[in-house]
Amino acid sequence: GEYSIAQGTALGPSLFILYMNDIINVNLASSMYLFADDIALIVDGHSWEDTKSKLEADLRNIKLWMKLNKLNLNEKKCNVLPVVSSESEWPNELQVDMHTEKCDPNITPCYCNKLNIVRSVRYLGVHIDYRLKWDEHVEYIGCFILSAELKCSTTLFTKNAFTQKSMTNCSKK
Repeated sequence: GEYSIAQGTALGPSLFILYMNDIINVNLASSMYLFADDIALIVDGHSWEDTKSKLEADLRNIKLWMKLNKLNLNEKKCNVLPVVSSESEWPNELQVDMHTEKCDPNITPCYCNKLNIVRSVRYLGVHIDYRLKWDEHVEYIGCFILSAELKCSTTLFTKNAFTQKSMTNCSKK
């Protein structure tokens, strides 16, 4: 059968943490960082092929743990962010597969899902780019503040226009 806890209950987060707590025991080459239901893996290697191999093995182990614990991994939300110091180092040919349990990664072609290779991600509200620079996050915050100011200005303008119209209507009476 299926088991669940109603979303929004006070007990939900505590039980989820207890349930997920065991994932840190999964054998990984990566460093794993958890926050609620978000998992971030950081893996390094001597080459892109080495890094890819470690990441695919770790993802397979995490998927197996999740299957054993009756959890699903939302592969559409999974992204790979290669970190490089310059544009010329960008791994244009990098492709990371989310191998299924039955897939043999040594046999080609592999028809498993391919993960999105991205140049930036938003993780826990922070925009992280492939060079680990703050530019994108600062731009996002700036746009957010500007957007809030524009909404505030529009509200003030509308309020002033309404007040002026109301006062004009009052003075005509």
